[in-house]
Amino acid sequence: MSLSNPPSPATPEGGKIFTIGTLSYTKGGLLLLFSWLMWNDLCLMLMENVAPTLFPLLLKDHHATNSQIAFFFSTLPGAFTIWINPVVSTWSDRFRSPAGRRRPFLLFATPFCAISLAAIPFMPDLFAYLNRIPAFVHFIGDHSAFVLVLFLGLCFLAYQVFNSVILAIFTYYFWDVVPQEVLGRFSALTKVVSTIAVFIWNYFLLGLADHHMKEVFVGVAVFFLVAYLVSLWNVKEGEYPPTQKGERTGFFGVIGSYFTDCFKPYYVWFIAANAIFQIGNMSNTFQIFIFRDQLHLDLDTIGKMKAIPTLLVVLVGYPMGALVDRLKPGRVMIASLALYGLANIGAFFFLNGKWSLCFFMGLIAIIVCAFGISQGVFIVEFFPREKLGQFCSANALTYNMTSLLAATFVGVFFDWIQNYRYAFLWSTAFYFLSLPLYVKCYLNWLRRQKLLASDSDGLLATAGENPA
Repeated sequence: MSLSNPPSPATPEGGKIFTIGTLSYTKGGLLLLFSWLMWNDLCLMLMENVAPTLFPLLLKDHHATNSQIAFFFSTLPGAFTIWINPVVSTWSDRFRSPAGRRRPFLLFATPFCAISLAAIPFMPDLFAYLNRIPAFVHFIGDHSAFVLVLFLGLCFLAYQVFNSVILAIFTYYFWDVVPQEVLGRFSALTKVVSTIAVFIWNYFLLGLADHHMKEVFVGVAVFFLVAYLVSLWNVKEGEYPPTQKGERTGFFGVIGSYFTDCFKPYYVWFIAANAIFQIGNMSNTFQIFIFRDQLHLDLDTIGKMKAIPTLLVVLVGYPMGALVDRLKPGRVMIASLALYGLANIGAFFFLNGKWSLCFFMGLIAIIVCAFGISQGVFIVEFFPREKLGQFCSANALTYNMTSLLAATFVGVFFDWIQNYRYAFLWSTAFYFLSLPLYVKCYLNWLRRQKLLASDSDGLLATAGENPA
């Protein structure tokens, strides 16, 4: 079936119809939808593994300090991209075009993202070429090493700017076209596909970066560009209701009621929990140095030891998603976060070789899968669906601002402690700090559901109230 012309609910001969908005799917249409969206996710996740893994190595190999790595990897991109998510997310909620409200943003950003990604490893060559020009050499003076790192950082910044547009929009795109009743299973499939992308990256491609860094960057960028655009072309959005009368839809008008809508106490607990959780994730950038510089493993071995156990996610991912559909996702989210912190403690003490690396990466992959699925479904239940982009952008704005402030401290921390193994304890500390906030969010959500259930006349929902 064509996804651009979904069947009417009366079309099939007794078959079940899955609907969301003006879109409706037979089981066959749903399978086709899932296939294209899984392809979309595979391309994106494969691209997402390249720069976060290899860019810190490029900086380190060109004599950047840990503080410089934190600055160019987190602080500088964060300072430029921190406002992109709120603007494009809220704008896309209210945007209307023949191509939909999400796809125009993705179609615009994808080519620029791919080009800037492919250019990153060529920055040392550009710097070497400019070094042949006397005026340039005179201009940079004795700061040659820093200027080379700066070249790499600015190219990575360009990649992050366009990538942030994609990351801000692509999840809402999924939520706009996937029926709610199968969202847990769909989220599970995205985790399975993401795991396959991680496996392909770690098992087949990461080892190549030792001697073919440029080819890896360019090859993945070209694959992402072509395959991602094809998938976007084949999954079209439905029709959306018109924006509310008097609501501003332009680039500079979409932030009007942004803060009063998004930062009510009910939502602040969840936004704060996510911000603290993301600070814990910041130390993941430095884990690669544990494996390469402290355990003395080459990239090929690291890649394979990380890839093999993640295949477990392929086996358990879909059943896990079906389980989240049946259980309350908030419960799974809280339990898996606690296990995530414990697994990091185990890695700190017992990860000492390639096989222990294999074990802990497999354990963490399964836990992250459970957390990601349950958190994704909980977000859809927790935030107002009609303004998902706006609320998710407020969430992203907050943790980006928090991460921006924390980026300096994580770099200074590793410069001071001179032991990358503490990356695991850094993560654990912030995961456990976020845990009681997630519990508070879940209890608020339960209370809200009870109040809405008792609101037989629908007055609270009609008024847009959050009784919690």
